[in-house]
Amino acid sequence: MGRFTTTKWQLGLAVIVGISSICWLYFVGTRPSPPLLPHVSPCKALASGMKRVGDSGFQFDVSTKDFSISEGSSDAAPFVHGFDLVPKQSNAILKIEFGWRPMESITPDPALTFLKRIERRPIFDDKGKPIGEDKWGYLDTGERWRSVRFSGIGTAKYGLVDRQAAEIFDRVINSVCSVQN
Repeated sequence: MGRFTTTKWQLGLAVIVGISSICWLYFVGTRPSPPLLPHVSPCKALASGMKRVGDSGFQFDVSTKDFSISEGSSDAAPFVHGFDLVPKQSNAILKIEFGWRPMESITPDPALTFLKRIERRPIFDDKGKPIGEDKWGYLDTGERWRSVRFSGIGTAKYGLVDRQAAEIFDRVINSVCSVQN
């Protein structure tokens, strides 16, 4: 009789561990990994096949074979200069903008309303000084959203895009470097 009780106990424990493992895999395994945080350091020599876009403070390296690049400026206040990066064979857009937008802080992004999770993280330069903020999130469908602001005047952001577009945009965002004057 003692053996029967031990077997029931072991079976109960095995069921609990099994169910816990399945739940953990489901909830942790379905959550997208956060994009790597950019580490801003001085710009180095540009690799072949790349174009550097940005302003006199921050710049990003973009593969000319993977992206169509459009550059433009607003013709009315608030004055903003920027770049739209569109991966070839896609309609997704990474917007990189420089300038001051006073209304951005009070106008909510509608995508934020439906995100399953939003995370905010500080961005540091190579000396450990905070120089910006990274916000990212995702929907239950797996679509991702990200906005990275540098020192209040530069922003790189993409709307709700699939995992593949998010990964290629994240590579551009993580290539950020600072121009030394």
